[in-house]
Amino acid sequence: MSYATFVNVVAGLAAVAVAVFAGVTVLDADPAPTTVTVTKRTLAPDGKVTEETTTKPSDDSAFEKVLARDGDVILGLALIALAGFLGGAVVQRVLLARYAFKAVGIEVPDISAAASESAASVADLRQTVEKLAATADKAANDAAEALAVAIDAFDVAEAVGGGEVR
Repeated sequence: MSYATFVNVVAGLAAVAVAVFAGVTVLDADPAPTTVTVTKRTLAPDGKVTEETTTKPSDDSAFEKVLARDGDVILGLALIALAGFLGGAVVQRVLLARYAFKAVGIEVPDISAAASESAASVADLRQTVEKLAATADKAANDAAEALAVAIDAFDVAEAVGGGEVR
């Protein structure tokens, strides 16, 4: 099994785990009532309170039913599918080390390209430092040789001149 196949399997399992975990919560919800109970209280002139309760079928629209308790299951399952998809995508991107994305005007570039550019820059910098170190070593050796020649010349001049060199 290739690494990409392995990543896709793991991402799929993550999506299923998210869906199962979230699905248990959504499917436990109570269904929406299909009837509406209205209780009307009135105060009679003699001070007595009368109560009238009526029950009638719900006249909610289809959109209201989708957003009611019955619709919670449908909406919840859609959200579970979306969460599972996004969870699987995150797992896949982490395992493949591809973090680039573009959404709502925000763009994150692929770090592998940036990493290879950085590695090339580091290699160039290392070569430059090595060249500078070699140049500094040569300059130090040349300076040491020049100093040795100057000291020898000073010693010769001192010996010839009787001890005083100007």
